[in-house]
Amino acid sequence: MVEVKQRTVDPHGDGMNSPVNAQVEHALLIVIIQLIAIVAAARVFGVIFRYLGQPQVCGEIAAGLILGPSLFGRFFPNLFHQVFQPSVGLVFSILSQIGLILLMFLVGLEFDFSHLRTHGHVAFSISLAGIILPFGLGVTVAQVLHRYVGQDINKLGFSCLSRPPCPLRRSQPWLGS
Repeated sequence: MVEVKQRTVDPHGDGMNSPVNAQVEHALLIVIIQLIAIVAAARVFGVIFRYLGQPQVCGEIAAGLILGPSLFGRFFPNLFHQVFQPSVGLVFSILSQIGLILLMFLVGLEFDFSHLRTHGHVAFSISLAGIILPFGLGVTVAQVLHRYVGQDINKLGFSCLSRPPCPLRRSQPWLGS
């Protein structure tokens, strides 16, 4: 019979083995580094945007865009992959879902339901218009333009099929990823 031993780690070299697997400790380190980078960038850009007279949340959104693969990943790919390793993507996804649940819980705690009695019909009307108006405009525009667009698409499809296809610019996987 083969005996399987649990691998322990001695990070300090003092004979005291860590009860936690080294991979878990490494993943936790990566998640903490990612959280520090994200929170620090969000705070810095939030302060900058507030100084410029813009809402702080706009700076936090800008920080997220800058830290993403389209900018940070494009110009500093090695550093990007060291900081934002995909190996902890599941952990970060779970943390983001927990954060969203807690945020919604806090919004529910702080929401003043007495406003619904006085302004509920206005909120309902605005949300209903925000759904029906774009949908109705889309259907109307599609009804008007389908005759012309359909004919142009047919002509375009025939011209594309009647000659060798041109290479699509798929050599830039960084864009929008």
